[in-house]
Parts: sequence; C-alpha cells; structure tokens
Amino acid sequence: LQNAQLDPKEIEKEKRVVLEEIQSVEDTPEDLVHDLFAKSVWGRHPVGEPILGTRESVSAFTPELLCDFMHRHYQPGRMIFCAAGNLDHDRFIDKLSEVFGTAVPDLSTLERARPELAHGHEQHHSRDIGQTHICLGAVGYAYTHPRTHELLVANTALGGGMSSRLFQEIRERLGLAYAVYSYLEMLEDTGLFGTYIACDQARVEQVVEIVRAELDRFRTEGISEKELESSKAQLRGELILGFESMDRRMSRMARDELYEGRLRTAEDVLARIDGVTQESMVEACKELAKEEHLHLVTLGP
Repeated sequence: LQNAQLDPKEIEKEKRVVLEEIQSVEDTPEDLVHDLFAKSVWGRHPVGEPILGTRESVSAFTPELLCDFMHRHYQPGRMIFCAAGNLDHDRFIDKLSEVFGTAVPDLSTLERARPELAHGHEQHHSRDIGQTHICLGAVGYAYTHPRTHELLVANTALGGGMSSRLFQEIRERLGLAYAVYSYLEMLEDTGLFGTYIACDQARVEQVVEIVRAELDRFRTEGISEKELESSKAQLRGELILGFESMDRRMSRMARDELYEGRLRTAEDVLARIDGVTQESMVEACKELAKEEHLHLVTLGP
C-alpha cells in the first residue's frame, strides 16, 4: 500500500485479466442484468457504473495514473484496519503503528454528491439466449437509514428464501421460473431494492405482473403476523450464524465504522429487528415501492 512497485509489465498483465473478467460478466446474463439494473436506477451517477469498469477505462490505465490514485486515496488517514478472531489487540496495534504510524495523515475530504431519485422506467436489452432475465425494483435505503431493518424484514418475506412469497408463488405454485429472489444493497448514502427472475420469454409478462402485484400488496396491506414473525426469526438466525464467521464479523465491524463511526453489537441489531412492526414495515414499503419509482430491466431474446 505504501511502497507498491506498480511494474508496467505487471499492470499490462492485470489489465488483460480484468478485461477477461468484464467479458465474463457480459457473457453471463444473470450477472450482467444486475449491472444494467443498477445503471437504470442510479443513472449517470458514478455509483451506477460497474465496479469492474469498462474496456475503455481499464485499457486507459497507466502506471502514472494508478500511482497518482494510490497516493491520493490509499493513505493511512483514510484507512480502517479491522481484525476479528484469536489475536492480541496490543500487538496488532503495535504492528500497525510500526508500519503506518509515521505516515503524514491526509486531512482532506472527499466530496460526493448523493444520487438523485430517478423516475422509474422500463428497458429491454436484446440477447440471443434461451431465457429472459428480469430485474424489477427501485432505489433503496442507505446503510444508516432508520428504517433499514423494516426493509430487511420486507425483503425476507418477499423473496429472501424458499418460504418467501415470490418463491412460493412463481416457482412452487405456478412453476414459472427456477431462479427467483429479492435482494438489498445498502451503501453510505443510497441503496438498491430489487427482485430477480429468469424465465422463458413467453412468461415474462405474467411474472412481472405477479411481482408488481406483490409489491403493491406490501405497500397497502403489509404481511401477515405469521410472515412477520417468520421473517424476523430468519433474520435473527442469519445474524447469529454470521457472528460465528470471523470473516463476516470483521466485515460487519469495518462497515459499521465506515458508515456510522461506531460498532453495532449483535444485541443492538437483534433489538432493531425485534422492534419492526406491521405498521413500520408498511410505511417503509410505501416510501420505496411506489409504481412511479420502479425500474424494470429485462435481458434476453
């Protein structure tokens, strides 16, 4: 991080690897459709761009450009060092101080504009493939939003597992698709709330209608008390199991520090999940799942 050689030959080699990775995503419709969906929701804002970049941007990388970027952004003053597991805290701190303690802190601030809420629209990307891949959703909550856990409960009930509404209706009852789920992506100042289904082209209209109807039910009726308790129990179980993984625990701690400047304990998060009610969940869905905010992206024949 502080003394990278950035050998020009190695950079050219790695550029070829990333270009192959970009090609791999473009050849994998179940991955590509999510990039297209994010671009639709976030528009021209940089957060909507694919994390891999484009062929043009990757091909334009030079050692000088990468060096400048690292010197400006990869500074100790901007870094968070996070560790979890069987380690000696004081020894960990001593080692970090030894390597990074003499670096001059970077006190400059990075300015970033929050993505604007784009009006929903529909778009189709033609590909000569067997299935049509569908993403339907909207802008979601940021990681620090007070109603984050309401949306987590709603997502679990909608498409977060085999007992969810979309899975039961689209796959189990009607047999319209094999892959069906909903998901959340929560960032510092914005988020993404989406559903994904892959099905035969002839079934797209029916599948999309089912998803729209379920989203409308979430906004107007909410879910049953049984669904609410089941979704909360599933989230509690996932959280507790997640804390058994040192990798996931470390990532959660780092994310909390980055986005909130504090660490949330398992007890804090469990209390937030337990505090979700029918009324608070419906209010969260009302705000996000409005028809005029929904984006529909399809990729296929």
